[in-house]
Amino acid sequence: MLPLRLLPALLLAVVSSVWASDPAVPPELRGILFTGQDHRFALVGSGAEYSRWASLGETVEGWKLVEYSPADNALVLNRDHQQVTVRLRTSTVGGAGTSTGVQATLANADEVLHKMKFEAMWDRIAAEQKKAIVGAMRQQATAEFAKLGLPPDEIDALLNKMGDAVVAGLQPDAMRQDFARIFTEVYTKDELQGMADFYDTAAGKAWAEKQPEVQQKLMQAMMPRVMQGMPAAQKIAADYLRQRAAAAPAQPGN
Repeated sequence: MLPLRLLPALLLAVVSSVWASDPAVPPELRGILFTGQDHRFALVGSGAEYSRWASLGETVEGWKLVEYSPADNALVLNRDHQQVTVRLRTSTVGGAGTSTGVQATLANADEVLHKMKFEAMWDRIAAEQKKAIVGAMRQQATAEFAKLGLPPDEIDALLNKMGDAVVAGLQPDAMRQDFARIFTEVYTKDELQGMADFYDTAAGKAWAEKQPEVQQKLMQAMMPRVMQGMPAAQKIAADYLRQRAAAAPAQPGN
């Protein structure tokens, strides 16, 4: 699954919401995303529940994002000739900036997984994985099964059982424990808090809800490309075996 690698692309969406806040109070800087070309900033206004992601030059609650200093994670905002500097309050999302480096706990990881709606997402991902696996086995094994005289319905039943066996170890509870453990090994407490904040935004909720659909479409796009390469791979193997056989010394008596 690729939910965390695809995160920068999803964060490029601007989250629109109605904010009940004091316009005199500048928004807080809750997260920073570096896309490789520019920075985006998660800002939340006073009284607001969700963050909004914006770039330099854009305006949030009347405050224009003027300048950013990576050295101290400081963002300069301007409104009605009033200029203020806000600094990062939590973690950086996407690898830019600094973190306190505090070790994350399983509780921190579990909060992120809960907001990701992990179980529902994983059920759908596992189902798509099984579907892809069964499809690949069908292409490779159906002809062999048919040679054995198995009717199509028995072949389908057999392939489904084989697919169930392959994904049997991918149960949501077990995978959630693995994900939580890995998160605590890879991310700091601040970084996981930044992710939790993201999943509270409209973009984060859309990410969690639509990730299985993205995975399905990616698999549909990938499998034909993989299968297109199979004849070339088979030819490489066949050519190698022929060359190896030709280079082998003649056996006595031949």
